[in-house]
Amino acid sequence: MMARNGKVHPIAVGKGDFDRGRDLEMNHINHVESSRRKDSQGNWKFVSRKVSAVSRWKGYTRSMRESPKKEYQGIYRRIQSLTEQSCVLDSDVEDLGHDRLAMYDTNVYMKPMPTVNKGEPVNPAIAASRALIIYFAKLARASIEHEQELDFEFIQGLLGEGADVNFTDRHGQTVLHEVARIWHVDVAKFIIENGGDVNKTDDYGRSPLHVAAAVDYPEMVEFLLNSKADLHACTYGEEQTPTHYAAKNDAAKSLKVLLKLGGGMEDRDFKQRTPLQVAAELDRSETAKYLIDQGALAGVQDNAGSSVMTFMISKMPPVAKEALDQFHTTNRGNRQQYFYLNHLEPYLKNDEGQYISCARSPLHAVVHFKQMELIMHPVFKRLIEVKWDQFGRRGTMKNIFIHAFFVVLWTALGVTLHMGEEPGADYYYPITKYWWRVVLETLACCMTLYFICVEFLEITASKKAHKRWQTWRIGELDKDTQYCHPRWPEERKYLDMERIDIAESGISYFNDAWNYFDWVTYAWILGIIVTRIFAVALKNEMAHSLHPKVFAIALIFIWLRLMKVFRGFVTLGPFIVMIGHIIDDTLKFGFLYFEIYVPYVCAFWIVFGGSKNAAIMEQNGQDSKGWKDFNDLMYSVWQLTVVGNYPWDSLLVVDRLMAQILCGTYLAVSAIVMLNLFIALMSDTFQRVYDNAKANAAMQRASTILAMEENMGEKEREKYRRRIHQRFAPEEMYYDDDSTQPGSGTLERMTHQIKEVVDEVYEILEGKKGSTVKMDKNVAKEIEQLRSDLAEVSARHEQTVKEMRSEVAEVKALLTRALQYGPVPSLPAVSSVRSLQPQSPQQVISGDTRSPSKRSASSRSHRKKHRRQLDFRSDDEDGGRYQGLPLTDDEAPNELPSVSVLASRAHASRKRAKEEQDQSEMRRPQVD
Repeated sequence: MMARNGKVHPIAVGKGDFDRGRDLEMNHINHVESSRRKDSQGNWKFVSRKVSAVSRWKGYTRSMRESPKKEYQGIYRRIQSLTEQSCVLDSDVEDLGHDRLAMYDTNVYMKPMPTVNKGEPVNPAIAASRALIIYFAKLARASIEHEQELDFEFIQGLLGEGADVNFTDRHGQTVLHEVARIWHVDVAKFIIENGGDVNKTDDYGRSPLHVAAAVDYPEMVEFLLNSKADLHACTYGEEQTPTHYAAKNDAAKSLKVLLKLGGGMEDRDFKQRTPLQVAAELDRSETAKYLIDQGALAGVQDNAGSSVMTFMISKMPPVAKEALDQFHTTNRGNRQQYFYLNHLEPYLKNDEGQYISCARSPLHAVVHFKQMELIMHPVFKRLIEVKWDQFGRRGTMKNIFIHAFFVVLWTALGVTLHMGEEPGADYYYPITKYWWRVVLETLACCMTLYFICVEFLEITASKKAHKRWQTWRIGELDKDTQYCHPRWPEERKYLDMERIDIAESGISYFNDAWNYFDWVTYAWILGIIVTRIFAVALKNEMAHSLHPKVFAIALIFIWLRLMKVFRGFVTLGPFIVMIGHIIDDTLKFGFLYFEIYVPYVCAFWIVFGGSKNAAIMEQNGQDSKGWKDFNDLMYSVWQLTVVGNYPWDSLLVVDRLMAQILCGTYLAVSAIVMLNLFIALMSDTFQRVYDNAKANAAMQRASTILAMEENMGEKEREKYRRRIHQRFAPEEMYYDDDSTQPGSGTLERMTHQIKEVVDEVYEILEGKKGSTVKMDKNVAKEIEQLRSDLAEVSARHEQTVKEMRSEVAEVKALLTRALQYGPVPSLPAVSSVRSLQPQSPQQVISGDTRSPSKRSASSRSHRKKHRRQLDFRSDDEDGGRYQGLPLTDDEAPNELPSVSVLASRAHASRKRAKEEQDQSEMRRPQVD
């Protein structure tokens, strides 16, 4: 069909053109509808602008808040912020208004909504209230692509039809909740002026102030508080204030406004958590740092025993470092320092006084997350020293004695292995001669079995502790999950992610690499026992030859295992860590090396290996050792890597070209590239460990202490924990920042002194801010005094300027009189100019009594001299000879020419006088 003359007519098409004609018809119809839709939208916008121009609300801002969208960064890549939601309101309101919204309130501005039964027509007031909710929800969804503006006239029309601004969606939220999230403050003012309840809470107890605080909208927070919003309103069940919501959503600007207007940093929720603990638990570093700077206590814990410091160390180490300063104070006047070590040991007592919490301590978090910088803080260093003195040193010495005896046993059995190999003797026989061997082997096997049982007990204890912690921690997260709002899905999302991380976490036993090394050592010891049994039972040559080989390798691992018990000592800890890093890097390098080594071994075996090639080498008088057997060839190829002695001539007699290709490329890759890469890797490892030598030593000692604590009984662990809370809360010690002990180096002393200077400057600046109000009167007096001084100086300046102007006018007048009477030898000073008297031309002429010849010669020399002076004289010079010009008659009365005008006139007068004098000399007859 086509449109002609305003009517629609069918298109005549053939049988084969039916589809194309139908497409043309549909495209035309769609184009017409699209054009009409665009025209209607443009007309509506035009009408809306005209109405807004004459609206009673034209002074109100109709747009959304002016703030950039914010992304929250935690332990996960990205969590959607509250400001990026489409809308907090639920627009599904078709079934609302029947029974739950037939509400009456004691507030006078609340409109009673009539009860609507099912099957009855909807009341216009309820329909208008639903339309109000839908309108705000639609604008919020549309604002994702383009910024929207409110139509106050449309809302006013809905209110005129009976709409209630306090009408709630299915979650109990009003339009003011949505306005507090994303709209301008003027919109909130409009809603409140039309009966909006500023303290109206939803089904979860969240008020508009909670929403504004959560989305970091400081202007809205301040406006709501000024509109009588409840600053200490608590949510239902969760019992969190707007301060909690600002802290746990990283809304630093809102938090500053809340604290400024009376918000409490010590508010507690249903778990007895402060805003700081909520921020630390949800990884909100910005608000946590601000609360620490404002003096929020970092040593608090909730009713489950969870410490603020544990969350900070695991999720925000830089903030944790600042918070640790609260637990260490100094008094330089009395040379005292105080350590509050009790805050690093969470303590939750039951009715019987026993510790019942499953929460992990801050020291456990430092070791688990390898926080080298935090473990060197004075508070942690002191805590490690205290625990080392209490039980660490004693337990370490006990372990050293046991493990050293174990190593000596196996070493004695190894070095006496060949005793009894003489003819006529056996390994154990005669028993009267080798009874000691039976005793030593029995004792060594029993100790090995003991260590294996201890390892199993440690694994079991670690599993139980980890399972207990997992169950406890997931239960704590479930308590928070039940208060997550359905319209704020990011809250539940973060808790679900943390729950997954906890479920996938492993036990602490396998976090220590030395435990893996223990099991490798036990495996080699088991190999010693098995090969010994085979050698005695089978009595064949193969079994007898295998046993010493296994024993030799196992003995190396037994001695290396001894380093585990020495790592708690400060002097040996860094070196043991360095060896561990070397082993780790060597294993990584070994994988890359074998990627190159294995194919080259196969290539050398194919070209030069085997009995046939060995015979060729021997026929040509070359050595074939190392190339006949595959294992010998592997060692020969490895020798190429370290550029050792290898039979180059033997390879040449077999295949000269392949020898050059394989040896040349292998030496270039393995001996040059790979070895230098390995050396660089080791150098980097040495440097990293050496730079953090003290931190590594402290970390190894802390690991040893935690391992001992985990293997302690409950009563013994409780005894040491209680001692810390009784004797170290706080601990008073001598303090001297200028100590000359070896441990207090110059750099450390300078660092402390610089820090104290910076702290003093900061305190001075803060003191100035705090004392601004007290100094207002003094500042006002000083300002008034400055104003009077400035007025006096200004009056003096004006008087000086007047005097200068009068003097300049007088000087110009005198200069004019002086230049009016012809050339003068030099420009006199002002005092002499004032005394000038006018002279007649006869007096001037009679003053010159020289003869014509002398006068001519004098004038010629004067002209040369005058030209030289004119060529090199600057404009600012006062000297020189001038010829004056009389003032013209066209000068304005009472108006003096400027100095530049007078100078130009003088120059023109001199030039004219010179020309006249030259002409007169030319006319004068020459005298021989």
